[in-house]
Amino acid sequence: MPVLVWVHGGAFTTGAGSLGLYEGMNLAAQGVLVVTINYRLGPLGFLALPGLSDESPFSVSGNYGLLDQIAALEWIQSNVSQFGGDKDNVTLFGESAGAVSACHLLSSPLTTGLFHRAIVESGPIWVEKGLPAASRPLETAEKTGLKLVEELGLVDKSNSVSSLRAVTAEKLVETASPGEGLAVLKNELQFGPVIDGWLLPGNPVSQIAQGNVHDLPLLVGANANEANLFLEGMTVTGDSFEKIVNLVFGEYSNEVIDMFPLGENEDAATILSELFTVNEFIAPARFLAESFGSLQSNSYLYNFSRVAPGNPLGACHGSEIPYVFGNFDQALGYTDADHRLSRTIMSYWTAFARTGNPNRNGLPEWPPYSKEEDKLLQFGETISANKGLYSEACDLAERIHLGE
Repeated sequence: MPVLVWVHGGAFTTGAGSLGLYEGMNLAAQGVLVVTINYRLGPLGFLALPGLSDESPFSVSGNYGLLDQIAALEWIQSNVSQFGGDKDNVTLFGESAGAVSACHLLSSPLTTGLFHRAIVESGPIWVEKGLPAASRPLETAEKTGLKLVEELGLVDKSNSVSSLRAVTAEKLVETASPGEGLAVLKNELQFGPVIDGWLLPGNPVSQIAQGNVHDLPLLVGANANEANLFLEGMTVTGDSFEKIVNLVFGEYSNEVIDMFPLGENEDAATILSELFTVNEFIAPARFLAESFGSLQSNSYLYNFSRVAPGNPLGACHGSEIPYVFGNFDQALGYTDADHRLSRTIMSYWTAFARTGNPNRNGLPEWPPYSKEEDKLLQFGETISANKGLYSEACDLAERIHLGE
């Protein structure tokens, strides 16, 4: 059977592959083998230090969480046939930090042959401000590690590896004090993937833009109201709207505000959510579809806009996951229409895992992505092929993040 390997999200700080939301029974019933994995998080997964880099034969540290993911893929290559899986047909799929992980592994020389297709759901791969950074240079990560050493009160801050090894895991995590959602931004101790010159030979976004990736079929997309989840509970005024845009987009602020103008009677939080959704989720999804679509393998782009009846946050970050796995919280009032959509999405995802093409008999046609056509599949009240979603705003986002 085709093998689907799920990498969970959680800003590289929280989450687990064992969460009930990711139970693979319904997806596996489509004729695939589903594997959910765990990887080390926060300081346990992404602590970089000069002393640790000195110990490494590659002079690196910090990507232990990504190395866990690679170890899982290697284990699958050696063992999945014992469970009825095809080691030569492995699809890596994930959401949020799991989607970012998939992109990182697509650009890593250490993963050649370990997977053969990828599904990227809501991956903010180029985010630097406003959300935890998708990746950071080794030097920056090492400074964060030294800050943790200082917070722990260890005396020898220059090379404190031996002292750190005497600290309990509980104390390490407690001191790093990982938070949920945007709370992590208030903490200087942010841990995540490291551009180390070995596992990640360069900035993953630049590597992807230059075609320095594994040429594999890609299914990628984002949700219509991603940022509603991150802005929940925030009060946004006209003044704070401009301050936030200036802080995040700098010299491009005026262009961004022109693209997402705040009218007199419009809710600033709604416009800010749309702005962040497009710039940090919809635009990078289109960029990935463009980049992989220009290689030999096809790419397929989607936008998920279905709103569960009881979800006040709309089609926010993570809202597609119940449809992908077929696991619904009935408290949100899901209907027969949601279950039908879920069955359709699972059919697309598993068809893609089987052949690298999500299309199958009885489903609306999903055209492969091309920059010229700019077509995607919309999962909303109905399923339809649309084109040109936020095309001008996505062009601006690419100029901002790619320097073009």
